Amino acid sequence: VYAGRALYFRGESQYHQNQLEDAAASYAALINTLPDDELVPDATYALGICYETLKKSDEALQTFAAFELRFPQHALLTEVKLRQAELLFTTAKFEEAQTLFGQVSTVKDFPLADTAMLRQARCLYELKKYKEAGNLYWDIPRQFAKSKYYDTAVLAGAKCFYLIGDYATAR
Repeated sequence: VYAGRALYFRGESQYHQNQLEDAAASYAALINTLPDDELVPDATYALGICYETLKKSDEALQTFAAFELRFPQHALLTEVKLRQAELLFTTAKFEEAQTLFGQVSTVKDFPLADTAMLRQARCLYELKKYKEAGNLYWDIPRQFAKSKYYDTAVLAGAKCFYLIGDYATAR
């Protein structure tokens, strides 16, 4: 019982001291030596964060994918998918990223759903799917009337319609 907690909180302490490689090693030790410990989901998430912070995108993606497979009902799953999508976006894997952003944007009461929808629309924009992107940008004010991205989404949507020559809609 205490060995798992010791490894997890050692990792947390190391992380907060910016000893990211050491923190990753502590989280990995917990995951690998005590796979049934109650803190393994949290350690797996934290390990992915360490890799993400260390700019080890492939390792972070693998860790988050393992989290998703092993803990499909966990409360952190939506956050994990958002992080996966962001990593895919930063590595220009827009098709995969937009799918994950789409899944996250539809999770009821998720506080970053509007952010996910905005990023999904940006993926479509990067894929030059301007009409889809424009419609999705304009869904943000419709679905999230109090979103801090309201104005950004309206303008980005108009730009998408302008780019396809639909000037009447862009107005």
